[in-house]
Amino acid sequence: MQKNWIRKYLAWLIVFVFVCSSVFVTNGNAEAASKKNIKSITIEIGGKNITKKTVTLQKGKKVTLKVSTSPHVAKKRVTYTSSKKSVATINKKGKVTAKKAGMAKIKITVSGKGFKNKTTWVRIKVVNPQNSTLNTPKPATPVLNTPEPATPIPETTIPNTPTPDVQPPATVHGRTLVVYFSRTGTTETVAKEIQSLTGSDLVELKTVIPYPSSYSDCLAQAQEEKAKNARPEISTTISNMSEYDTVYVGYPIWCYTAPMAIFTFLESYDFTGKTIIPFCTSGSSSITASVADIRSVCSGDVLDGFRAGGSETVEDWLTRIGQIENQNTMRAGNALIAYFSLSENTASSKEEQSGGLDAISSASVVTDGEDVYGNTEYIAKMIQNKIGGTLYQIQTKDSYSTDFDEVIDQNHEEMNTSYLPELKENDLDISQYDIVFIGASDIIRTS
Repeated sequence: MQKNWIRKYLAWLIVFVFVCSSVFVTNGNAEAASKKNIKSITIEIGGKNITKKTVTLQKGKKVTLKVSTSPHVAKKRVTYTSSKKSVATINKKGKVTAKKAGMAKIKITVSGKGFKNKTTWVRIKVVNPQNSTLNTPKPATPVLNTPEPATPIPETTIPNTPTPDVQPPATVHGRTLVVYFSRTGTTETVAKEIQSLTGSDLVELKTVIPYPSSYSDCLAQAQEEKAKNARPEISTTISNMSEYDTVYVGYPIWCYTAPMAIFTFLESYDFTGKTIIPFCTSGSSSITASVADIRSVCSGDVLDGFRAGGSETVEDWLTRIGQIENQNTMRAGNALIAYFSLSENTASSKEEQSGGLDAISSASVVTDGEDVYGNTEYIAKMIQNKIGGTLYQIQTKDSYSTDFDEVIDQNHEEMNTSYLPELKENDLDISQYDIVFIGASDIIRTS
């Protein structure tokens, strides 16, 4: 009798446990099913979206990651973990500190009420300052900045030694000349860009005795020449100077002004009635003082000049001062804008990509609130809106993977083997276009 009672008790207990488990599991699944998905996570550093998986920082630098989601999670909780704290650490507020050279992976998990957790990551590559190229400006011709001499030094005389004649070749634009002095090639690059844009003749100004290749020795010589107001002998003469109405004069800034060889050149010719347009290269010094010095020795109309390396480009400067026409006035009918956009060469649609891909790892689309575009497509349309022209979408016969890492690996393999993917269409008549823009996305791994 007692055994039967025990069997009945155990049977009811098993039934009770089964019913309770079913209720709890059902409620749990219902609760999980009611939660929304976070479609994508966007990470910003300094107000700019991170579009690649790897961010490079110099040792000792600190940056803060700002995390946002799509759709917006009003009360989100973000947790961060570093895979290698000896390389890079991150605090609760997303501040990353680069500790030592190496690679660390930062895992980012976003949670919020009514949303399922979503995780993404970003690599932090830490480099030593001496090995880093971040924010390192391209070295210009030496900026030989020294204090002005306390008292002026009497002007020295120019040696009266015969020099070889160097005359620029005749061109259809023979009334404009670019003369430049360049020790390391930086000013030469700017001079050639001016020549290309204006169709001018080009002459390099050379001294009989070249300047030392050593920076310190060149600095010492430049300081001495300025202190003596010297006029180094030049080996360049221009016998047809009278044919030019406009002369561009280019130089690096040495000791806050132009090299003394420039003044040798300016004092060797009569510039009366001519327009002189100075331009310089300098890491930081203004062109103003050198222009004032040029005006003191030159009889022509000397314009204010241009310092390369600032926010204004050479082309914009030449347009502003009326030396070339605005290039944006090109005819729309003869321009082709051909572009390759990854988002249009995968199996998934752009709409699917915008809703489901992680913005930090593989998104290649942008949206203006209504329509979805591939990144390169969006830039191509911006060009078309600016100048007109014909858009042409470059598409491969075989689609690329939707996995960004697989695309990178395939891209590297194609480059290494010089493989040319077959295109869907190859019947484009390129002969009808005078101007062709080519657009492509950068999908090269940086780590």
